[in-house]
Amino acid sequence: MTVTRLDIVAAKLQLGPSLDRRPWLVLTAGAQDRCLLLPISSALELFDPTQHFRLDPQHPDFPATGLRKASYIIGSRPVDSSTTTLEKRLGCLQGDLAAKFLEWYD
Repeated sequence: MTVTRLDIVAAKLQLGPSLDRRPWLVLTAGAQDRCLLLPISSALELFDPTQHFRLDPQHPDFPATGLRKASYIIGSRPVDSSTTTLEKRLGCLQGDLAAKFLEWYD
């Protein structure tokens, strides 16, 4: 699968003890079919604004994410992966939401 920066994809990758299928944000897409991904969670009871970037369904750019409910990007758990492990593209961060994420992450 070909991906670009800030795409949101579905994949079954290890996150702590979990190997559930979940959305991931493509942070970098490099050569040789490798990418750096950040996990996305909808477990809002675990949300921590010091480590997580919230994706609010009320934001006008949220529909482009392809996500179905309020979620957050876990900024402290990057995972290096082959693009062959990615199952499908769900959407992407774009517009103001993308700009706010990049400001938060950098």
